Amino acid sequence: MIGRILAVLVIALVGVLMPGTPAQAHPLGNFTTNQYAGLRISSTGVDVDFVLDLAELPAYQARTIDIDTDRDGTASSAENDTYAEHTCAAAAAAAAVTVGGRNVRLTAEPAGLTFPAGAGGLTTLRLHCTLRADARITTTTAIGYRTTLFADRIGWREITALGDRYTITRSDVPAASVSKRLTAYPTGAVSDVRSATLAVRPGGPAAVDSLAPTGATQARGVDRFTTWFTSLIGHPQLTLGVGVLAFLIALVLGGAHAVAPGHGKTIMAAYLVGSRGRAREALTVAGAVAATHTLGVLALGVLFATSLQLAPDATYGWLRLISGILVTLVGAHLLHQALRRRRVVAVTHDHHTDELVPAGHLAAHPHSHAPHSHAPRTSHVHSHGGSPHTHHLPGPGESPNVRSLLAMGFAGGLSPSPSAVVVLLGAAALGRAWYGVLLVLAYGIGLAATLTGIGFALAHWSERLYRFGTGRRGTLLTRRLPTATATLIVLVGLGMTFLAVPQLF
Repeated sequence: MIGRILAVLVIALVGVLMPGTPAQAHPLGNFTTNQYAGLRISSTGVDVDFVLDLAELPAYQARTIDIDTDRDGTASSAENDTYAEHTCAAAAAAAAVTVGGRNVRLTAEPAGLTFPAGAGGLTTLRLHCTLRADARITTTTAIGYRTTLFADRIGWREITALGDRYTITRSDVPAASVSKRLTAYPTGAVSDVRSATLAVRPGGPAAVDSLAPTGATQARGVDRFTTWFTSLIGHPQLTLGVGVLAFLIALVLGGAHAVAPGHGKTIMAAYLVGSRGRAREALTVAGAVAATHTLGVLALGVLFATSLQLAPDATYGWLRLISGILVTLVGAHLLHQALRRRRVVAVTHDHHTDELVPAGHLAAHPHSHAPHSHAPRTSHVHSHGGSPHTHHLPGPGESPNVRSLLAMGFAGGLSPSPSAVVVLLGAAALGRAWYGVLLVLAYGIGLAATLTGIGFALAHWSERLYRFGTGRRGTLLTRRLPTATATLIVLVGLGMTFLAVPQLF
């Protein structure tokens, strides 16, 4: 029985550490910053077709903070032009081009700024820039390109290179864009190319114009149900029917979000099983997760709307890291308690072991066979300096530490759903901030209800598990299971931490 339980716990650990599969395999999220640089080598030098594609959250920050400088709630043509000029100049300053080992200065010229529709009533941002490096190439020449623009942000980065009446003899980047200049992102691994090295020689066919339109950017990687929900935020007429429908969908999405990977379900399961938790402990954890998630969405909405320096992707990375550290600390605390409890039980049994005495003395000592308990003790009486006192450790049937429960719930809800943040900001952008807050609350209610149901089921299963078997088997299960589940929580926390670190450093 114990072997089966440990096997289930190991499978649960693997399930937590394996990344969840999205409804549509897509490299983008609501807070990505994506860049494309298409190099074209001609007789006049190197031209760079630069494209910047901001997803909903960074685009919202750019429009409300960086573009709308007069804070009137709208972006005028002059403000758009100023933003395009400044950003294209920043792209040129962050890029380095070498021709034959010599650095060549880049000039920048805006080629277009648009705001394609995004999720939740928000828009994305798409900027085209033409960067030029003047140089005369008359023989086989080595060319290098490197960019450091928005180096600390996550997203798709792609570089291509082709010759215009020049032949590329060597290159570490392709000639054609696999994303069609950030309009059709392919499935699979996310491209992260920040430099290119190639060699060219004069002579060759003319290049096809790479600045030709390639269509609109495809939708972000979310399921149709979520897309339908976020589209209701931008509905031109907010009627009672639309509002009620969006509220109900928010409840369902919150519940669906609860059963997705994350939110401490494995941690809660391990805790409730290992500590013989009751339904009220499950309710405490679920409520803490939902409350933290809801407050986190509201806090991030305010922060993203007021600070351009707060990058959404980096913020989420730090939240995941903090969550992993908290889970590790909680697990370490539980493991420490479990090991102390086992030591106390071992000492108790040792103190009650009968000593061997000569056979002639046995008859002189009466021995009682009255009913008595062999259950593990969670208190230990001893003395220091002649003063007896007791060290009490919580047993499996006692109420767990409330601080540990709240810490687990806090860690489970510390990474708010990006879709919920998009809904909140989208409603605020349309002048319906109260509506966004209402839907975020509904989202949290659905999350709490689902997690509570899961917790109740786990608490019931935990109680049945502890009642399974009697005698030595039951005692062995009671003694070893808390240690095993606490170890699982530590491993889950370490896994969360190790997965978050590479995204930040």
